[in-house]
Amino acid sequence: MMNRRKVRLGLLMALSAALVFPLGATSSQASSSQNFIKNLAGKWRGGGVLTINDKGKKVRLRCTLDNKLNEQKRQLAIRGRCAAASGRRSVRGSITYAVTGNGISGVALNSTANARVVGSKASFDGKRLTLVSNVLETAVNRNVRTRNVITGSQSRFSIAISSNKGKGWKRSGTLSFKR
Repeated sequence: MMNRRKVRLGLLMALSAALVFPLGATSSQASSSQNFIKNLAGKWRGGGVLTINDKGKKVRLRCTLDNKLNEQKRQLAIRGRCAAASGRRSVRGSITYAVTGNGISGVALNSTANARVVGSKASFDGKRLTLVSNVLETAVNRNVRTRNVITGSQSRFSIAISSNKGKGWKRSGTLSFKR
């Protein structure tokens, strides 16, 4: 049971990171940011190996996503499924973004019943998106700090996932996706 909760938390961290872009982008970055989120729309398949606990337990994840972009509503709907040896989970959520002039003014992301994103900071340098989040594990009422670095193009993207429990950043793994 404990492993499934950690797999769900890992999935939330990874997928939320994959689908969020920066607040307060500069004019030149806003266009790149918008293109970045548009490139995440569509069907994706991939996965990777994540370390899910302090003892080094690893879990292989395989995921499929079918993200739909509604440009009129400025919303990316996230739908998919991820599987590990311990079972499968649906992936559901959405990102709603507001564009003011050439900048990005806000992002909203759905959470799950077991983990909730309680705060995030993002930066985008034109090539990679870095998201640092505080995620509340609701079952044990514990905050976990995560850092996810997303890189990619129109046909592939990857998410390097790290966590910080007060002793510096430790890499948990990488998920890679392709069309």
